[in-house]
Amino acid sequence: MRNTLKNLFGPVPLAALACGLLATGIAQGQVRLPFHAVTIQAGTSFATWGGDAVKFEESAGHFSYSYLAGLDVRASALRSLNDNFALQFGIGYVQKGTSLRLRNPDNWAMLGGNAVEDRVRSNYLELPVLLRAGPNLGGPLSPHVKAGYVLSFRLDRAEREIRKVENGIMAGVGLDIAVSGVVSLTTGFLYDYSLQPIFDSDDLGEHIGGIDVRNRAFSISVGAMIPLRHTH
Repeated sequence: MRNTLKNLFGPVPLAALACGLLATGIAQGQVRLPFHAVTIQAGTSFATWGGDAVKFEESAGHFSYSYLAGLDVRASALRSLNDNFALQFGIGYVQKGTSLRLRNPDNWAMLGGNAVEDRVRSNYLELPVLLRAGPNLGGPLSPHVKAGYVLSFRLDRAEREIRKVENGIMAGVGLDIAVSGVVSLTTGFLYDYSLQPIFDSDDLGEHIGGIDVRNRAFSISVGAMIPLRHTH
């Protein structure tokens, strides 16, 4: 019963539900905000760690780091500035972390004394604010690029001293394909990188050459764009 409640009310379902309810409410005019369209997207994130500490450990031959796949669910509201530019305000759930392998068996104690591989995964709520730009082609295809700031909140209790709030940058490209007058298919590629080390203390950082370890991830997603009936 406890596992069932955890699955029903865990961070993944709640974040997905929040994204869906926000986008649906805006699209139906129940939430009156000055936006001209909303998007709902879901896909896969591929995350790992970067920073000077990771470069040091890899160059020293201690660890190798690889990408870890996770879930990415997002909803966004677009505020048009003119025919070519718009502001994009978003909310999303994304999984970040890394998969690391111990290269030197002599250092096996670094991973707890009984493992040569480990996975670090954390769940985040992201709030990006992006400037979106794209040409007005006058047809069914609308490519765009976007970049800006993202604020990330860690949702789970990690065993390691991982920072609860992160500041980062985000950039990406996308393509909107008009399917009808009421909905467009939207696809996108996003990359985000933490502007600060992810550890609050030196406890784990000392084991991997320092605390300059940063989240970096990219995601591929697909979804729908819904133009709003009311713009203000």
